[in-house]
Amino acid sequence: MALALAVTLSFSTQWFGFAALLLGYFGAILFIGTVLAFAVLRLFRKRPVLRALVLPLTMTLIGTSGVVLSAWPSKPVPPIPEQAMSTSGELQYIHDTDQADRGSGYWMIDPKRDRIRLQRVKTLYSAWQITEPMDQYHSALIYQHGTCADQFQVAYELATEAAAHGIPAAGQLSIAPLTHVTYDRWQLSLGKQQTYGTQFPPVPIRRPCPPAR
Repeated sequence: MALALAVTLSFSTQWFGFAALLLGYFGAILFIGTVLAFAVLRLFRKRPVLRALVLPLTMTLIGTSGVVLSAWPSKPVPPIPEQAMSTSGELQYIHDTDQADRGSGYWMIDPKRDRIRLQRVKTLYSAWQITEPMDQYHSALIYQHGTCADQFQVAYELATEAAAHGIPAAGQLSIAPLTHVTYDRWQLSLGKQQTYGTQFPPVPIRRPCPPAR
């Protein structure tokens, strides 16, 4: 019944893929926590109740299935526009495809779309073409989907510039201000503790960018 509901929602609800991702994510964390609790019980020679694994396994299964089912029927548009556009129009397009991919879960099926978007925004940024506040906001959101500390730093700087001009602070899929999200992500990638508690799990891991070729 749960899988049947997932199939129905995947075709009818825009953000089902994102909700399914969260369900699978927390299900996996709950599963790991339960297994660790089992290990502790075994140290005290107590037999754990295996039924405790049913809930996290079900959450993980439905969440994973939901992401796949939501993304499978999707026919996303190209990650960056194929025709010439103004800088603002292009960044709006890139922002919209990024958020649509996250809503459907398609970013997990085809992660290279994130790399294509980021590379295009990096080109515009290097050419000093990102100067308007809304362009900075859209670019910050793309940069925060990068992979290393330097990219997260740029995301934070762009988000801060945009916020200083009154651009809405929260991302479409986030209840926290984009300045907080990008700063926490940047700090964790430097091996430091986060400040605003927006990242989970809050594990500081140094993530330097590879040298430019």
